[in-house]
Amino acid sequence: MDLGHLGAGTLALIGGLISAKAARFYFWLLGVWYTLDVLAYFISHCELPGIKKTLDAGERALIVDIPRYQEFTTIAQELAQRYVRFLEVAGNPQITVSVLALEGWRYGHPGAQELFSSPILTHPGQKRVLMGCDVAALHTVLRTLRADGVVVEHVYDF
Repeated sequence: MDLGHLGAGTLALIGGLISAKAARFYFWLLGVWYTLDVLAYFISHCELPGIKKTLDAGERALIVDIPRYQEFTTIAQELAQRYVRFLEVAGNPQITVSVLALEGWRYGHPGAQELFSSPILTHPGQKRVLMGCDVAALHTVLRTLRADGVVVEHVYDF
């Protein structure tokens, strides 16, 4: 038994001692809370389409097969938002990421570095940036880019 369940039982007992109406309200509230908790758990643990589990690689570690090219970019960003960590991609410890950003934007966080950038002539004020990224930091880099409002154009999966 954990403290959460002990606390919930204690509140139920107190509610029952106060009145039947208080006990009914407590159990209604508890039902709503558990329903929200189950829904949140279900949604956060839904498998993403396109990911195929290949092998359990230990506690909290999987080897998965993810489609390549643009689909990989989309899935990698979704996994990063769920705090999934990458250890390697196609056997590589480093990966390349291209982003679209405003002209003055610079990536100043650990885990990735700008390789080069080029202005986008058809969109004045924007540039394309190619970044080298440690695969082990990919989840953090993708979340940081999203927080910066930068568009991830492509995560190169080779």
